[in-house]
Amino acid sequence: MQPGNTSIRRSLMTALLLWLTSSAASANLLATVDRDTLTEYEVLTLTVTFSGDDPGGQPNFAPLQRDWEILGTSSQSSSSIRIAGGRTVRNVTTDWIVQLRAQRRGQLTIPPLQLGAHQSNPIPVVVGARSATAERRAAEILFFETSVDARQVYVQSQIVYTVRLFWSESITGEFPQPPSVDNAVVETLVDENRFVTVRNNKRYNVLEKQYAIFPQRSGRIDLPKEVFNGARGRDSLFSFSRKQQAVYAESKPLTVEVMPRPAEFPAGAPWLPAARLDVQARWSDGADSTDWRVGQPLSRTLTLTADGVTASALPTVLNDELRGARTYPDPPATDESVFDGGIRATRSETQGIVPTAPGVIRIPDRRIPWWNTTTDQLEYAIVPGLTATVLSPEITHRTPSPETIAPEVPEVATVDQPGVAAADHGFWPWLALVFGLLWVASTIQWFLTRQQLRREGSDSAGHAVPPDSAERAWTRLVAACRDDDAGASHEALRAWCHARWGFWSPSELGRRHGGSVADAVRELDAAIYRADATGAWRGGALLAVLEPIARNGAERAGAPAGLARLNPA
Repeated sequence: MQPGNTSIRRSLMTALLLWLTSSAASANLLATVDRDTLTEYEVLTLTVTFSGDDPGGQPNFAPLQRDWEILGTSSQSSSSIRIAGGRTVRNVTTDWIVQLRAQRRGQLTIPPLQLGAHQSNPIPVVVGARSATAERRAAEILFFETSVDARQVYVQSQIVYTVRLFWSESITGEFPQPPSVDNAVVETLVDENRFVTVRNNKRYNVLEKQYAIFPQRSGRIDLPKEVFNGARGRDSLFSFSRKQQAVYAESKPLTVEVMPRPAEFPAGAPWLPAARLDVQARWSDGADSTDWRVGQPLSRTLTLTADGVTASALPTVLNDELRGARTYPDPPATDESVFDGGIRATRSETQGIVPTAPGVIRIPDRRIPWWNTTTDQLEYAIVPGLTATVLSPEITHRTPSPETIAPEVPEVATVDQPGVAAADHGFWPWLALVFGLLWVASTIQWFLTRQQLRREGSDSAGHAVPPDSAERAWTRLVAACRDDDAGASHEALRAWCHARWGFWSPSELGRRHGGSVADAVRELDAAIYRADATGAWRGGALLAVLEPIARNGAERAGAPAGLARLNPA
């Protein structure tokens, strides 16, 4: 070997050694995985290690999201101190542990990750299909069951969707959110139901949630699969340790066919699909008789109750106008509750009626078409009508007390004048005229009071505003009763009834409690609408019977609780 060649070789070896040393020194961001071959549902653990000075941050994991789902991250650091050449050198080692799940099968890559000026190495990973044996083993720990009560429904009718998560070991994680379905309304029926069951001689804990889905368009509804990402063990899902094992479960997607409104349903009628429909009619005391009187205030309440439909789908049932009477509808009261079959909706309407002229008032029966989703056929609910005879207003004669009897006045002789006829009809025509004027005034007062209540129930733009609270309405009622102001007392009593029980009619309060309460409400109605009682009403009797009711406290139902975090451990 010639000396020149030897010198060249030594120079090349020295350069190569220096390059390798420099590369090794700069390669202080290292990526490793716990395996390079896995199945589509298994979790891959990626560890990114940095060694050197404090990096002041963490690697950018965003490139991973192209092929991988990031389930959680955690980090741990250690430091060491050594003395080199008389100098103290501090070295920091930080590990970032990332739990990943592949989004597809095939040959995937953990891409290079960047941390400041440092970049990690890429890692090839093969993702294959999970075998039937592996699926059975995973299902022994965790699995979903989902179901619907019908695979074919009508538009706007109810689908009951049930989701159950089964687990046999201690796990942590978040239960899936309510399903997001296009062109559908989703309401929660069962927020959290926990129980224990046995499957294949194995004990499982179960968390069940149930939803009511109301499709708003015909066609097909796709319910997406439910996905659960969790971990076995008692640590939080977002603080994985090397001893924990990530777990995963997903359900199969479901499809429901939504049929359009049947052709045989009456055209122009509101579409109403329900599993059951019930109609209840109720009149104020005495109003269901066939004899009414001019100026006598009456009230009629109709209540629709339907299963498997939302309250917004229930139609209006009361007539706005009656020939021979003035009508004053209260705002409708709607409610939704949950029962074993899903949503139960209620709509209640109350209508005040004041006959204005003697004669006959006919309220015809009304037929409400609805589609029975249980029997799959058209049915009609009947709202019963009524025919009543309206009599003239009663004239009440009051016997004067001895103190008010005027002394007799001796008759004065009169001299007949030629051409003047003597016509003495007594005071009855004048009394009839006075009562007629007072009746007209009371009717106008009723109308103005109802208009004022309507204005108080909405703002200038026509939007609903919250009614008085029960306490504020009660304070107004007490003040009005103590002032013996019948009109203000009636208005305040209506507001108190609505704030506390949800209905506007004082007659309904009297019907519920009966006895002295019903008598006091009738006396207040008479003071408002009967001419001869004007100015004679005293509020003490009404206040005395209402105070025990007011002391009983509010009768309001609480709001449903929110979704709970799954932590069965």
